[in-house]
Amino acid sequence: MEQSKKIKIAIIGGGNVAYHLARVFTSNALKPDQILVRNKLLRESFEPFCNSVIHTLQQLNSCDILFLAVNDDAVSELSKQIKLKNTLIVHTSGSLNADAAASTDNSYGVFYPLQTFSKARFPDFNEIPVFIQAGDDNSLELLKLVAGKITKNVQLSDDHIRKSLHIAAVFVSNFSHALFALAEDFLKAETVSFAHLHPLIKETASKAVETDLYQSQTGPARRNDFRTIENHLKMLAQHPEKIEIYKILTSYIHHKYHPDKNE
Repeated sequence: MEQSKKIKIAIIGGGNVAYHLARVFTSNALKPDQILVRNKLLRESFEPFCNSVIHTLQQLNSCDILFLAVNDDAVSELSKQIKLKNTLIVHTSGSLNADAAASTDNSYGVFYPLQTFSKARFPDFNEIPVFIQAGDDNSLELLKLVAGKITKNVQLSDDHIRKSLHIAAVFVSNFSHALFALAEDFLKAETVSFAHLHPLIKETASKAVETDLYQSQTGPARRNDFRTIENHLKMLAQHPEKIEIYKILTSYIHHKYHPDKNE
């Protein structure tokens, strides 16, 4: 596709990924022509980012790229229901095979921005790696062109790389977020403010990207400090879910740094 020709984009989805793709496309002169949002309560929030918010597949007009920013379970079946032809249909999943969006009349691909998205926060898309794949060279060039307009970090991928990154992302984002929430719940029960941990959270995140992860690990399990660990377990005695998580992570760290002291 010639770069001078306007790329016609449509999106299916009403969640966080759909919202942020629509927002960043619009701010980079790629305003979607249509966005299909089934939930009528969400449609208004998408109106600034497209020419038309629709709610059925039958309303879809022809486009160059159709982004399926939907739940993984819906991608394959949804792609088979689309009546368009000669359209590049791409999903945004980190865990599905590239051909999950394959159909008889259209080409397929993947457009996976590796970031956690919430509608109330606006990360700098120019720093976000976008992993792309396609079923043919022309489709890949089109995805390169689109991705290059919203980020300086465009990465060619394959299924193995993307799925591996998705698992790692669950560890560093979803699981760490759950641990933050766990800590907040514990402190609420102890009538202590979680805000006291904010500087620690920021410094921990900074160390994770700026230093060697193995060398920067700290804490009682790293130090082989069993007295502190036992005191913590006593305080957590009334929190069965939290104590199990504490034990699992303590065991993991201790085994990693003191393998000679583990059977």
